[in-house]
Order: sequence, then C-alpha cells, then structure tokens
Amino acid sequence: MGKKRRPALLTDDRPSPELERVLFEVFDRFDADEDGRWSVAEMQEFARVCNGKPFEEKECEKIREYLASADGLLSADGVLQMFHGQTRSRPSDTWTDLLALGYDDELARRADTPVVPAPALQPSSPVEMPAAAVKAKATQAKPAQ
Repeated sequence: MGKKRRPALLTDDRPSPELERVLFEVFDRFDADEDGRWSVAEMQEFARVCNGKPFEEKECEKIREYLASADGLLSADGVLQMFHGQTRSRPSDTWTDLLALGYDDELARRADTPVVPAPALQPSSPVEMPAAAVKAKATQAKPAQ
C-alpha cells in the first residue's frame, strides 16, 4: 500500500478551505489577548514554536511592511497572506510549520499536542506547543537531586 497523499494546500492559487481552517485556528491560539491581531510578542511566540527561535528583526520588518495593519499588528488575514506567499514558493516550509504547530499530514490536530502557557505571552493565555518542546521544558524544570 502506498503512502497517503497530503491534502492540497492551495486551490486555484488560493489557500484551500482546509488550510484556511487550520490557519484561523493557529491565529486564535497565538492571539493571547484576543484582540484579533498579533502583537510583536504574539508573532514571536508563533515563530518560536514553528522555528525554534524568534523572527529576526529584518523578517519582522518585512512582515509588518507587507502584511500588518497601520498600527503594526498582524491580522488573521495577514497570517493567511503570509502563509499563501510561503506556500506558493515553498510548500515544504508550510508543511514543516504545520507539523511543528501540532497538525498531521491530513491537517488534523494531533492528540499529543498539549496546551501549555507560553512564557512570552500572558501567563493565563495558553498556546499549544509540540510534545517535544513540552518535554524539553519539563526536563529543564526538574530540580537537582
């Protein structure tokens, strides 16, 4: 039996309905203050989960220049545009991000993606992180014996 094909991320050069659903979920997970826009801190927490490190200032400037609203914050539509551009040129990078964000090859959220507080955001606003990141944090937090 052959490997199951991943769903298309683009349909008619637009994000597929499945990808849109996932991206709106992702946007909501990182919108810690629930104001409908990502601040720099929220955008950087998203980058840390996807890439293991925050965006460099040059990347932040580019995102804000092309996708942010007049106040410099990123809307859900901006996130959709950001992923659309990435997916058009580098679909494998989009899949890497989606896997890091806790989605599987069928764009379903993996059951092993726990909810943990994001240290850079409001402590009461949970975001989900891959199990490996949670395990690494737990290992660091163990007291010496």
